[in-house]
Amino acid sequence: ISITRALETERYFLFVVPFFFLLLADGLAALESKTRWAALAVLAAGMILGTRSTKAAVSRDSDYRSTAALITREHQPGDRVMIQPREMNAPLRFYLRVPGVPVIGIMADASFGHELANLPPGRTWAVIDYRSPLYSLAPQELADSLRTPLLQEAYTSDASVGVRVALVDTRAAPK
Repeated sequence: ISITRALETERYFLFVVPFFFLLLADGLAALESKTRWAALAVLAAGMILGTRSTKAAVSRDSDYRSTAALITREHQPGDRVMIQPREMNAPLRFYLRVPGVPVIGIMADASFGHELANLPPGRTWAVIDYRSPLYSLAPQELADSLRTPLLQEAYTSDASVGVRVALVDTRAAPK
């Protein structure tokens, strides 16, 4: 999962480990004593090398904890969240535990401005992942692309998190 979907191993580790250990124990119990110890030594060496390699690698996943904290702290009733690209919807929902705030995913090649125009007027948190074409735009270019003025714009925590948030109010959008 971590390699193919660029997700953090720790999120799924506890769900997989019990079944892995049951399968491993059954296999080890079927081996002879010398073979069992050799298999355990190879397994332990692989675990140590794999853990070191995993911890040494820079995460490929965006960190949505600070984004969810910002939205949780400053949301108002009726707010909604739009995220681009839409496959980042699941990690954001994992950390965003605010009931009643809808999260709408947008395809990476879709126009954020067109999608905002199709929504009813209101406040929208535009969450822009580093995979989005809008991520690196200057604030005025971002406002032009969203077709609405920015009420608030920030990189949550810092730019290395890989998430940019812009709060827009489509009621204030120029016609």
